[in-house]
Amino acid sequence: MEVPNEIKAYLHCLKCAEELPEGQSPMEYARTQAGWTDQGLQIWCNRHDENVMHLDFKGTYQALEEIFDIEIPYNGIKLAELNDTDVSSEMN
Repeated sequence: MEVPNEIKAYLHCLKCAEELPEGQSPMEYARTQAGWTDQGLQIWCNRHDENVMHLDFKGTYQALEEIFDIEIPYNGIKLAELNDTDVSSEMN
């Protein structure tokens, strides 16, 4: 199933935005990546090797797995293997 781009506002590295070359869009200049972390989802600037944003899901991984039909690793362990352990209390 193809998912349309529904983004209303883009996130950019502040340093990239400040040094944006004339004639290039932020999308063309961006060198970011996004991925799962132990706390949630992080957006990272590869050009400046620093954090753009880190979203902390406060232990809501199980809901995310159900919504997106994916398995998110938690400290290298798939949540299904945790046998209903309260992940949120472990993360604090």
